[in-house]
Amino acid sequence: MIYLDHHATTPIADEVVAAMAEALQHLSGNPGSVHAAGRAARTAIDQARRQVARLVGSREREVVFTSGGTEANNLALRSGFAAQVAKGRARIISSTVEHPSVLNTLADLERQGAQVVRVGVSSDGALDERAFEEALDDQVGVVSLMWANNETGVVFPIERLGAQARAAGALVHVDAIQWVGKVATDFEAAPIDLMSVSAHKFQGPKGVGALIVRKGLELAPAQTGGNQERGLRSGTENTAGIVGFGVAAERAHEVLLSNEGRLSTLRDRFERRVLEQVEGARVNGATQPRLPTVTNLEFDALEGEAALLALDMRGICASSGSACASGSLEPSHVLLAMGRSAEQAHGSLRFSLGPEITEEALDQVVAVLAEQIPNLRSLLQFEAGATW
Repeated sequence: MIYLDHHATTPIADEVVAAMAEALQHLSGNPGSVHAAGRAARTAIDQARRQVARLVGSREREVVFTSGGTEANNLALRSGFAAQVAKGRARIISSTVEHPSVLNTLADLERQGAQVVRVGVSSDGALDERAFEEALDDQVGVVSLMWANNETGVVFPIERLGAQARAAGALVHVDAIQWVGKVATDFEAAPIDLMSVSAHKFQGPKGVGALIVRKGLELAPAQTGGNQERGLRSGTENTAGIVGFGVAAERAHEVLLSNEGRLSTLRDRFERRVLEQVEGARVNGATQPRLPTVTNLEFDALEGEAALLALDMRGICASSGSACASGSLEPSHVLLAMGRSAEQAHGSLRFSLGPEITEEALDQVVAVLAEQIPNLRSLLQFEAGATW
């Protein structure tokens, strides 16, 4: 199998599996208990917190463990908005290309009285910075933007946008779920107040993530209970998952820079070869800074779902957009926001690379695309012209 869907999820690393198995077997105590079994579990969680903090460049106490990226985004938006609306700031600025866990949470907050400004993007996925600046005023309580897009990999200039938002008095939340583990991160130095992270995007377990909360920031909890995780995320901690998260974070920190350069080179070579060998192919977001791990390729006169099935039959795993929209026949909201038609969006495929990918494997994918896409186009034309 050639796995090119790492932006959906990454295969869990062997070291992570081993650490979680050890934790499940030997760390059976409640981390909140004072006896030896509880203290052992607490020590393991504290170690994982240090490992995650090192990866993201934050203080240990700023790491609040959650059940994943969706919960981290919800906690940031709901608690951040509640804190700011109490100060008379009821407006939220975001973008039209955010992940569904942000977009749907914003829609819910809107029903509760929030004023949401959704800033658009250009045809290459760049944020409309003039519109962003015009939206900033003393009514804005929260600015929530992704650091890198999950479908195209286009990177927003968070350092500049965050500084502008803070100068206007807003809290800055960044969805860094696709960013962290792929690119070096320094939360301490960045103009960010809240940052969402998810373990399964860098070979950690599913079902565990974190919200990085700037020291001194007072937020209301999203759920109440036993006061775990600074009182922001009550509930007995998922010790094994958190341990796995920590090991994955440590591993990602160690190989981060070497992977970034290698994958960028492989991705660029893959794109060139596809453009050379497949007529009517384009790279979405090609003119913008992008993550090194992903390419979003648009093909003329192609039904993306049929192409994914053809690739799957050859043992190649790819995607037609966000994994959270899988099973939906709706076109990508990201590509629609970039001005693509529904037909163009349906003809786009996402290939996201991981550390195990090789040049030879990518050449096999190029060969399959060059063979299958003309066949699929011919079939689509036949079906369109058929009479019954």
